[in-house]
Amino acid sequence: IKVGGEQIGTSLSVDDITDTFKNNTKAHGKNTVTVEFTDGTSVAVGVLFVTAEITTDEQLKTLLNNQNPVTPGGNDCHRVDGYYVLGNNVTYTGSRNYVNLYGTFDGKGKTVTTSNVANGLFTYIKGGAIVKNLTINATTSMPSYGCVIASEINSATVEDVTVNYVGGNDSATIQANRGFLTREGVKGATFKNLVVNAAGKKIGSLFGTSYERVTFVGNCSVTAAELGCVVCDNSGAVSVKPTDVTGITFNIGTQA
Repeated sequence: IKVGGEQIGTSLSVDDITDTFKNNTKAHGKNTVTVEFTDGTSVAVGVLFVTAEITTDEQLKTLLNNQNPVTPGGNDCHRVDGYYVLGNNVTYTGSRNYVNLYGTFDGKGKTVTTSNVANGLFTYIKGGAIVKNLTINATTSMPSYGCVIASEINSATVEDVTVNYVGGNDSATIQANRGFLTREGVKGATFKNLVVNAAGKKIGSLFGTSYERVTFVGNCSVTAAELGCVVCDNSGAVSVKPTDVTGITFNIGTQA
């Protein structure tokens, strides 16, 4: 019997397989269990190893390393591998997370409601990580907070994610490192079916300061009353305008 090409035994139950991979979170997610018979035939079955189902605010705060209030010396981001699914809609009460997400967070069509999360919900999404099938109802005050999804998305995928700007003091003021979706920016990021609903709201910078190797596919759109820019430079000057970006539809009342 092989899982992901690795031979793990000759006679195993589902519980045995689960126990084998319980602590190997890097192997969680979609995988293949292959049973090879002595006559040379084999059967391959697709499986999904789920690290944990998140159903409560406290579980989500633990996963995302929320520190509220922030404790001295407690600012280090911790690495999260694995495959996590959201089992319920969650009203999130955390305010400052410190996590490097390398795994997958599958919202399963559920909603996380946030309020002024300083580093974004996922802080750093990187190294092949995936955030998908999620709605975020965000209350945030621009440009003081912003950063609804993450401080930075680097070499990662955001798929079928909807951000609803539902509350807070909106502003079209452009300020470095104060993007609405990301604070520091995006590098090597792929967005598929990203939807930003900010009707009646003003947004300064959409992605903060950095913008490199970014791809939009599927039906991506941003709706807002006003948008200062997609990205600004470190001085706060506009460096990427909506007209500079392809693959995403901007429904904006006023834009640069």
